[in-house]
Amino acid sequence: MAKHTITISDEEGGGICIRLGSEGSLESMAGITAAGLMLLAKKIVPVAAKTAAERNVCPCVKCQAARASLEIPPGTTIH
Repeated sequence: MAKHTITISDEEGGGICIRLGSEGSLESMAGITAAGLMLLAKKIVPVAAKTAAERNVCPCVKCQAARASLEIPPGTTIH
């Protein structure tokens, strides 16, 4: 039985990393599904991050601190 894990993690400098960890064949149904999700993740995750920044919901410490001390117009990215 195959087991696949998609991990999305923060990178230094504000980027993100998307990784697929696999135990078993990528030719199984689970493997094919995981590979398909990786293709979608490469398209969806950057759009989601951009949308979050535009909506002023960036969760990084720098943005949180600036929002706490200033009135920042919606859609402003601090970093």
